[in-house]
Amino acid sequence: MDKNDDQWTTFLKGLGLTVDLEVVREVATRVVQGKPLYPLYASRASIAGKGTVYKIKRLIEAGKLDPLLRYWGLRQPAEMDPLQIAHLRGLRTFLQQDTILAPFSVQTPGTVMESMLKQMVGRYGTRHRILIPVRGCLPWEDLPIASRIRDHCPERELWQHIDEWERSEGQYWSAIADIARGLQAEFHKGLHFPASEIMNPAQELGLLLDIFNWLIGQLLGNVPHFGSVYGEPTQRKNGGEPIFRLAWGGMYYAEGTEKQIERAKAVVQDMMNRRSDSDEFRSLVRQYNSLKLLVQRIRDEIQDIDEATLAEGRCPGCEIATSKQD
Repeated sequence: MDKNDDQWTTFLKGLGLTVDLEVVREVATRVVQGKPLYPLYASRASIAGKGTVYKIKRLIEAGKLDPLLRYWGLRQPAEMDPLQIAHLRGLRTFLQQDTILAPFSVQTPGTVMESMLKQMVGRYGTRHRILIPVRGCLPWEDLPIASRIRDHCPERELWQHIDEWERSEGQYWSAIADIARGLQAEFHKGLHFPASEIMNPAQELGLLLDIFNWLIGQLLGNVPHFGSVYGEPTQRKNGGEPIFRLAWGGMYYAEGTEKQIERAKAVVQDMMNRRSDSDEFRSLVRQYNSLKLLVQRIRDEIQDIDEATLAEGRCPGCEIATSKQD
C-alpha cells in the first residue's frame, strides 16, 4: 500500500468504513455512472454485503466522499441551480414512496392456487373458467411523473426488467391455472361418481388446495406433515348403511359410503403419487424462484436511482433538467 492509499484508508476509517479501497472505488464508479448496485452484493462476483454497499452510496450522496472521488477523477454531476435540484429531488422522492415498491412482489404458489380454485369451486356449484388477472398500468405508470423518470434515465435495465416481470408473472399465474384445472379434472374423473355426492364445494376446494400444497411443498422444502389419507367410519348411518368420511391430517373432506370413500382415498393417493416430483411442478418452482430474484432486482434498481442518475437525461418540456456534464 503506497502512502496515498494509506492516507485514504485512514480517511475512510474516520467515516466508519473499513473495507478495501477498491470496493469503495467500484461502488463510487457505479453510483456516479448511474449503474445498478445489486451485482456488487447479489451475484457470484459480489465484493461486499448489501449494507456496506448502500452505506458507501449514502456517504457519496451526502458528499462525505467527495475528496476521494475528486482524487480518483470520477465524473461529478454539474453544478445545478436550485430549481433543477428541486426537480430532480422531487423525482427521487417519488421513487422512494412505499406505494412504488409495493406492486413488485410475488405471491406464493399456494396463495395463487387458492385464488384459482375459489373461481372453479364456487359456493353454489362448480365453475370451469379461470380469470387470470391481466396487469395494466402499475399504480404510477399512467402518471406524468413516471414518464419523466423514464426520460431522465432511459438506458437503465430497470425498464426491461419491469417488462420481463409483467410477462413472467402472467406465465406464472397461467401455469398454476393449468395445474388447478388438471387437479380438479383428474379428481372428478377418478371418482366415477359426482363429487357433490360426498362433499360440498368448500370441502372440495380444501382438498384440492391441500393436495397442491403437499406436492409443491415437496420441492420448496415445506411439506405439510399431514400423514396418509385414510377413511374412517362415523357413528351415523344412511338407510342402515354406515357413513364413512375421508380424512387427512386431522381434516375431514368428504362423507359417503365405505365404497365411495375408499374410491376417493385411492384417487387422492394416485394423484399425489403420479404428480410428486413431476416436471410440471419443478417448472413452476423455477418460475417462482426466478420471479422472486427478478422482483428483488427491480426493487434494488429503483432504490439505486438518485439525483446524479436522474441528472444524466432530460424529460420533454423540462428545461431545468440539463444533461450530465464532465
